[in-house]
Amino acid sequence: ARPTPYTLRFLPATGEEQSPFRLVFQHYWDKPDGSRSVVSCPMQVNKTFCGVCDRLKGLAMTGNPVDEKLAKKAQPKTRVYANVIDLENQEAGPQVFAFGKTIYDALVALRRNPHWGDFTDPENGYEIQITVKGSGIDTEYTVNPIPQRTMIADFSWLDIKHDLNRFGTLLPPEEMERALMSL
Repeated sequence: ARPTPYTLRFLPATGEEQSPFRLVFQHYWDKPDGSRSVVSCPMQVNKTFCGVCDRLKGLAMTGNPVDEKLAKKAQPKTRVYANVIDLENQEAGPQVFAFGKTIYDALVALRRNPHWGDFTDPENGYEIQITVKGSGIDTEYTVNPIPQRTMIADFSWLDIKHDLNRFGTLLPPEEMERALMSL
């Protein structure tokens, strides 16, 4: 399969936001009906009891290889959300881009590098090209800065960004119990 490149302009934190990124920790597992459960981990968010972590700990100790595999696969994983402009579809305005730790680490390294600086700066930032190659566990991601500094095309985008706080919200106890029934 040919690598797929995405050229994105990440929008900056505005207002009360501390960061242009929203980091969450989520459990994922496939349910018997073929759908997927996604549950934010309260242990990772506010260090409170997590029924999923507790169930996974029990599964890991059954001695059954199927249970152990599920317990490992459903451990909480880092998921990051950001407001971006897809340069192939600018007319759509701000979109939410969801990605994992590999891309996040590369983006943070760029922002901390004094030669590159803050790519989210609306007046003097730059685009990022993310290339995806492969699929499943064999997926490779490449994060490349585009060196030309530019102003964002439309400053109104900063006023209509998506609220990233909706990602990573914790389930109420009764919904968490329902989710656990499929694990």
